[in-house]
Amino acid sequence: MLLWPSVRSIAYLDVMDKINCFPTGDYLADSVINKLKDNKNNNCFIWTHFLDVHQSQDIIHRNRFIPFWKSIEINDQNNHQWDQIVLSSTIYVDKQLGKIKKYLSSVNQLEDSLVILTADHGLTPSYPIRNEGRSRNWFYEEFIKVPMIFYGKGIKNSINDKLCGHIDLLPTLLDILKIKDCEGMKGKSLISSEYNDREYLIIENLGLGMCDFAHKPIQITLRSEKYKYFWIESSNKLKNNWLFKEQWENLENLLFDLHNDPLEKNNIIKHPSVEEIQKKFQRICEKRCEELRKTN
Repeated sequence: MLLWPSVRSIAYLDVMDKINCFPTGDYLADSVINKLKDNKNNNCFIWTHFLDVHQSQDIIHRNRFIPFWKSIEINDQNNHQWDQIVLSSTIYVDKQLGKIKKYLSSVNQLEDSLVILTADHGLTPSYPIRNEGRSRNWFYEEFIKVPMIFYGKGIKNSINDKLCGHIDLLPTLLDILKIKDCEGMKGKSLISSEYNDREYLIIENLGLGMCDFAHKPIQITLRSEKYKYFWIESSNKLKNNWLFKEQWENLENLLFDLHNDPLEKNNIIKHPSVEEIQKKFQRICEKRCEELRKTN
């Protein structure tokens, strides 16, 4: 049996409660358990998205789970208060995942299940205040760092602290299931003895809304072990078609030394000591942008 309670999207418009605009975690956990009961004699793949952490502010108003910080006022400008609300929502989701695990144990199926837990993104950057505009928020460390946990029979207890991302999820899953990789996959199995450190990760974004390649510039970030490079497409030919042009046209490329500046506040892109790094990363981003433009 393969169980995958991942943090991705599900929309059950007919089961929204009166306050929330999304299905609550307890509903989704019960739905997963019911699906497991319906397929108890068959192999199955279950994928669900717990949105309670994403909509953390709603936890205060929900009757099903009242955190002991319920009197705290939500304030985006006060990171300490906001983090407590996120923590409350995380505790709530953890409780729902515990229900699923408890059921699997009760029917002696936990040892025959593979559980993968991850998230689509981290917390929207709110501290430190960087004044770079919302369009740049999607690349800071607090937003791109997410958990990725594999739990199941035969998986050794270990932590992989190398550069890895969601691109490695499918190759790892196939490796665990002893299924041959699909041709052309760019990711790597995190449990393979052949896994080696990569030089950098590529992170791409078109900002809020639809992935509208015709009307938005491509933003790419390269994240190495030491450096983070923010790059934005600059094309006079394309700029005439861009929506919300004022959001993009004044953005500059950025380079951060993560060892000496973990909060990513000091742009060192013009420093002579990083000139070669900057040029190298720029070439990589430009090449990747060309690939994306050819296929979109």
